[in-house]
Amino acid sequence: MSVQSPLDMSATTGMNGSTSQSISGQALSTGKVQDDLLQLNLEMKNLKYGNEYAGFHGDKLIGDKVAPKGFIAGLENSVEDVRRILSFKNLPAIGKVASGLLAGHGVDMKAGAGLVAALSNDSNSRQKLIESQVKSKYDKMLHPPLTYLGDAFQYRQADGKFNNVLNPHLGQAGAPYAKTVPSKTHPLGALPDPGDLFDRLMARQEGGRNSQSGLSAMLIYHATLIIHDIFRTNDKDKNISDSSSYLDLSPLYGYTMEMQKKVRDDKYKLGLLKPDTFAEDRLLRQPPGVCIMLVMYNRYHNYAATQLRRINENGRFSVPGKYQGTQLEAVARRFANDSTSADFVDACKRYNDAWKEYQAKEPPLDADKVQLATALREIDLDRHLDSSAKEQKRKAARTEAEERAEATAESFKNSAESRRLQECERVLEDYIAQGKPHKEADRKAFEAGYDAAWNKLDDDLFNTARLITCGLYVQVSVHDYLRALMGFHQYNTNFTLDPRMDIDHRSVSRGIGNQVTVEFNLLYRFHCAISQKDEKYTEDFMSEKMGFKDPKDIPLETFINTMRVVGQLQEAHKVEPWEITFGLEHKEELNFQRNPITGLFDDQQMMNALTAAMDDPISNFGPRNIPKCLKPVEILGIMQARKWEVGTLNDFRDFFGMSRHETFESVTSNLEIQNALRDLYEHPDKIELYPGVFCESDKNMGLDPGPSDVDAALWAAIFSDAITLVRSDRFYTVDWNTNSLTSWGMKEVTENNDVCKSSVFHRLLQRAFPGWFPYNSIRFFHPFYTSQQNARFAKEQGYAADFRMSMDPVGIDVETENPIFDVAASTPAKPWKPVYLTQADRISAILKDETADFLHPALKELANFPEQMQEVFEQGSRTKKPKAANPADRVHEDAGAMVDYFTEIMRYIVKRESITMNNTTYQIDATRDFAIPVTTRYVADFLGFGHLVNSEKNSKAPHSENEIYQHITNCQVFLSYNADETKLLKRRKAFKSSMEFLYNLTLDGNISEASRSMISQQLWGRKRDNPMAELGFQVAQHVLKHERSTTKAAAILVFVGLHTAYNSVLAFTSVLNHFLKEMYDQANSQTPSSARPTWLRIQDLAFSQDQASFEELTKLVSDAERTSIRLPVIRTALKDREFRDKEGQVWTVKKGDTIILDIYRANVEAMKSAKAAGKPSHDTSTGLPSLSHTSSITEAFADYDAKHLAAMSVTSMIKTIAQMKNPRRGHDAQGRLKRVNIDASAEGYSNFMAPMRMTRISRQVDMIKENTDDIYTDKILRPATDTFLTAEWDEMVPFPNTWKIRFDGFGKSDYSSPDGKPFGILHHPQIDPDALAAPPFYQPQGASHFGGSFADADAAATAAAASVPAQGTPKDANANSNANGNVNGNVNGTGVGVGVGAAGASSSPDSTKPKMPADLEPSITTGCGIGK
Repeated sequence: MSVQSPLDMSATTGMNGSTSQSISGQALSTGKVQDDLLQLNLEMKNLKYGNEYAGFHGDKLIGDKVAPKGFIAGLENSVEDVRRILSFKNLPAIGKVASGLLAGHGVDMKAGAGLVAALSNDSNSRQKLIESQVKSKYDKMLHPPLTYLGDAFQYRQADGKFNNVLNPHLGQAGAPYAKTVPSKTHPLGALPDPGDLFDRLMARQEGGRNSQSGLSAMLIYHATLIIHDIFRTNDKDKNISDSSSYLDLSPLYGYTMEMQKKVRDDKYKLGLLKPDTFAEDRLLRQPPGVCIMLVMYNRYHNYAATQLRRINENGRFSVPGKYQGTQLEAVARRFANDSTSADFVDACKRYNDAWKEYQAKEPPLDADKVQLATALREIDLDRHLDSSAKEQKRKAARTEAEERAEATAESFKNSAESRRLQECERVLEDYIAQGKPHKEADRKAFEAGYDAAWNKLDDDLFNTARLITCGLYVQVSVHDYLRALMGFHQYNTNFTLDPRMDIDHRSVSRGIGNQVTVEFNLLYRFHCAISQKDEKYTEDFMSEKMGFKDPKDIPLETFINTMRVVGQLQEAHKVEPWEITFGLEHKEELNFQRNPITGLFDDQQMMNALTAAMDDPISNFGPRNIPKCLKPVEILGIMQARKWEVGTLNDFRDFFGMSRHETFESVTSNLEIQNALRDLYEHPDKIELYPGVFCESDKNMGLDPGPSDVDAALWAAIFSDAITLVRSDRFYTVDWNTNSLTSWGMKEVTENNDVCKSSVFHRLLQRAFPGWFPYNSIRFFHPFYTSQQNARFAKEQGYAADFRMSMDPVGIDVETENPIFDVAASTPAKPWKPVYLTQADRISAILKDETADFLHPALKELANFPEQMQEVFEQGSRTKKPKAANPADRVHEDAGAMVDYFTEIMRYIVKRESITMNNTTYQIDATRDFAIPVTTRYVADFLGFGHLVNSEKNSKAPHSENEIYQHITNCQVFLSYNADETKLLKRRKAFKSSMEFLYNLTLDGNISEASRSMISQQLWGRKRDNPMAELGFQVAQHVLKHERSTTKAAAILVFVGLHTAYNSVLAFTSVLNHFLKEMYDQANSQTPSSARPTWLRIQDLAFSQDQASFEELTKLVSDAERTSIRLPVIRTALKDREFRDKEGQVWTVKKGDTIILDIYRANVEAMKSAKAAGKPSHDTSTGLPSLSHTSSITEAFADYDAKHLAAMSVTSMIKTIAQMKNPRRGHDAQGRLKRVNIDASAEGYSNFMAPMRMTRISRQVDMIKENTDDIYTDKILRPATDTFLTAEWDEMVPFPNTWKIRFDGFGKSDYSSPDGKPFGILHHPQIDPDALAAPPFYQPQGASHFGGSFADADAAATAAAASVPAQGTPKDANANSNANGNVNGNVNGTGVGVGVGAAGASSSPDSTKPKMPADLEPSITTGCGIGK
């Protein structure tokens, strides 16, 4: 019988309910089944069976797949990867990858990707590759981002908010101090008395100790700015710092928006600060040099704001066209029926003229201010009056002045200026009333939009100029201040610790914010380094201003009570920032008062103070050198440090990883200080951080910065803090770029490692005091060192020849035994106004003078030239070499051959450089890719090294065209009129290098060829394959007849060659732009002129090959040159000379005078005279027969007049362009020649003044008339000139660099559009003015101005309330009225209307209520009176 499974059974039920089972059809008893089931239950409960069957449980198919691990699994995985990669189909990819790596080209990406694709899904190598790529890509981004869009993040906030967007309050003004060092050491239970600490460890001994480092007081002045920038302990809560924790120049700008508004020029706006105004009143207690530094930064800010507006990068510093001009004019244009009619345009002009005159003469009159200032000055200097009597007299003088001002204002209501303005306003109001139908709400809305646009311009200019100014400030801190503290100026290196260097942000964070700490509040108390001269000043200040009888012995209680009284008096007699004066009243030379007309401090007085400070050595850092007059200050500082529970000196050293002081001998090598510390603290562990950190010193109590054997915690911590301050600031790291500062601003503040070893402080001096310093003053080598120390370092390091100083010592310092150099030539001096000539006959008298009495300024410093050139010029400056008597003896070029030569190379260059825009249109950079290569080619051929310039036929030549032209430009830029003195050191260095380069090429070029014998030339001479090379060879032969020395002859020929190219690129670009502008004006004028544009005649002549046509073309080009180039010529008088002009008037020139020859104005006046006399504009009887913008240095040394060749090259270039079909400007910004007009200036301070402020000064001086020559005269200081921006728009240079034009091949032009409209392709599309005042053309201030959702609730509410659409929606009627609430613009009840929106309301008492928009004039003007 077979065995059956117990499961193979069936059950049946009987009638009585009993159950029987059958197995394989056989019946079993019920009892048996029950027994089996019972047995089954027992087996299931048995754990043995559970473990036996456990392996059958679960479903392995539903589990996650896990890669095998371990060495064997990894090896198998790698073997599988190799097998897959080394497959037959991957062999080509493997070959490409291997060859690329072997050749150093890197991995072939397509081949590499194919190999990666061959890896399996389970490949460990593939997984690692993915991980590495994900990590690499992720790490390249900042998480989370640190830079956001909107004004709140793009610009610094007044209080430092939003420096770290994610923690916007970090480092914000009003935050508590942080604490760096944990206090681990148990202090003494009874600490030493602070007075005892001062007496034994800090008090300056009789006579003091001067530092031997050569550092000057200027270093301490800059340190004082930093200290007061980041530390401003709250008077009531000493745990709070009122200023931000960033180097944001808060002493200048303020640390609240209220303070910032007070220093901003709310009258004339344009992003400017009020003249010579700063926010921090605490610095009035410091030596004058500190306040003067703030004045310098104020002027630098205003200079930067002016330059930003001049450049207007990408249109970001302008208002929409519909808002330009005064508000009333803009409203009239908006609602008048025909805003282009001649009558309407004339009405606007008359209104503007009347409005400007009203502004310039409106009370309060400066004459009244002068009278009040004189009275107050007399009171200050009266030593017979006590303080109470002085205050009474001052009050009486002010009352009298107020009464006088009220009477003047009442009288002005009926003045001619007021009546004229009222009449002009009435005319424009009539145009508005009779114009397009509109409601009063429409006008209010437009005025609101106008105000918003001008306020935005003011904010954008101000905040960007602030970023640039702070950028210079931090550059000074890194490259001047920090480098001086590290002591590296004594070595020939520009080494410094620049915290902004590009370090992987994953390892060293940047731009994440900062919070100042109490420890560094104590460390930055550099009182021991105060110079002895400044110590005396401080004592005098405390006596005069605070009434202390003996400043060296002031009881603490007396000091505290006096300061409380002084604070109460200051609060009661609050002086606004624009009224602040500083210094000592009883010392004339130290009493710094504002000029009541300009609002400026006296430049000569400030310069005297600065020069003295530059030569004033600091005192020794270290113990026992703090002036005794500061004892109460130091006692309070020690007490405050204890309240802050600052750690000990050893705690501090522990934190910075320095060894602890185990003995007092390790603190200092000076026995007296060791004993004093031992007596006061008993154990080195108990020495407090302050004053202990200043006790670490050598045996002479020295702790000066720089390389030293003293293991000083002070300098280690200072350097760490300096790096932290800069690297943690978002605006100096993440946002340190051209987007924030603009391209010009970034270049302006970037250090130049080849100039003054990267020092940048000299730029601040030159911007604030233009023309005062020689550009190569030894004081610029490092302005934080004394001039004598700079001279010694310059001599030791080989820089002496670069600066104005004696090459050898003139004496020995008895005390230090150091050599003394003569540095008198580096002393600053007031810039005297030049002899400014605009009359044609007078200019001709100078240029044609045959004596050696008038010298090109560059020749005054012959050391800038190669030695051989120096010999030539020394000889030429003594005697003017007469020209050849017989014209036949002079070299003459073959005009026809030259024109053919120019034509050939120009057409070749056009073919080479043009790019195809579409099937019929081409584009070429007319300046960079046409004029520059042409000029380079013919100069190289003329000098005899054309074969060394790379070309299609000579691809192995060593030099490119751009390289050669850069050398030519370096020479011409330095020899031309330089409007920017801060660039002269850099340009001189480039000039010397380039002149040497060109000289060497010339010596081996035509000079070498011309010096050969005839036979040598035939056998070994170089073939001259073009007329230009032949001409250069002939000139070289002619030069060698007079100068047998080949080295001197090469020097002469270089200058002749440069002379042939002088201004060629400038002339060509300016002339072509002049002609095309006339065409565009004709095409886009509402009333086109009936006269035919000159360019069309030029094109007619270009297709004629006869001599007469070329001569006429030359005359037309010459005429255009004379009126399109503004580049003055400068000469220096070596002797007194007297001349008589054509009217018989005698005029003189004095020895040493700088003579400015304004060729442009002379040409314009000469052409006007010729036209009035009915003569052709190029008539030679005017005294200036042709273009005279070229240099005339070489006329003393060669009988070849290179001007003809220069003129021929320009004419030929214009002819080539004229032969193009429809030449026109390129599209958008590329087609606009970026030329910046710098108007003439009468005073140096016009660089940092609003144009209308200069106009007011001019008019007010005219009204006073007496004793104002030292304030303002109309005589020109700097002439008008044109400058051009580089291709990156980062620097202004005298010559153009880039300008793109388009053309349709070569052939006759018609300029008509497809619809047949004349000049149609030159027509500008008209875009709706409202569209131009909205995104993307213009972005009004919105929520992002306040920070969007990052802003606090109150700021967000302000943003919502203040937001104004581009068109302008009035918030309420009162908000849109002007200063006196009159919507129509009436002022002081006079009924005189003015444009109010562009200048905003003024908070200063000297502000006039009529407002000054920026674009009244097409360019920045300076009020110098030329157009009077």
